[in-house]
Amino acid sequence: MTTHAPTRLRRLAVLLTACVLAVAGILTLGAAPASAHDQLLASTPGDGAALDTSPTEATLQYSDSVLTIGAIVLLVDQDEHNWITGEPILNGSDVTARIEDTLPTGAYEIRWRVVSADGHPISGLIPFTVGGATPADRAPATSTPTPTAAAPVAADLTDNTSPTDNASALRPALIGLGGAAIAVLAFWAFTVWRKRRPGTTAGTRSR
Repeated sequence: MTTHAPTRLRRLAVLLTACVLAVAGILTLGAAPASAHDQLLASTPGDGAALDTSPTEATLQYSDSVLTIGAIVLLVDQDEHNWITGEPILNGSDVTARIEDTLPTGAYEIRWRVVSADGHPISGLIPFTVGGATPADRAPATSTPTPTAAAPVAADLTDNTSPTDNASALRPALIGLGGAAIAVLAFWAFTVWRKRRPGTTAGTRSR
């Protein structure tokens, strides 16, 4: 009976090590950097551009193909009127939105949101001017455009929630589950070791 104790203990040690490595791997994946999400590489009009004439469309170029669902592009003036007409057109990593009319002289802001290739929504603001107008201050986070087909979700375009917030919230739970699993396995290993310890069985039989 006692000859099997070292083998059992070695197996338990391997199991404990595998459990620790698994928990560490889960925590590492949960803490993956936000750089994995797609990023806006360029836009037309560009950020802070001063245009002499009105553009006919707004074009956004991302680091990877974005998903074809959840894309929103608004172009608002200082009165919060949206100048985009129709739905944005997605072509791989490019998103294009048509401007419904000639933009008068003034300050404007493109507000966009798309779903990254990894399924995480990303958003941003692109201010620009037309006709030599003075740049406007960035719109406050609570402002929304004049009601349009896309207006019910316009408030979400300024959501600055960190993409690692969800992973941070899950980390304590993962640590707790991992610690509980290791504690159970350690108690099991100790119990088996005591039962298989040399002399325990012999002493019991002598009675």
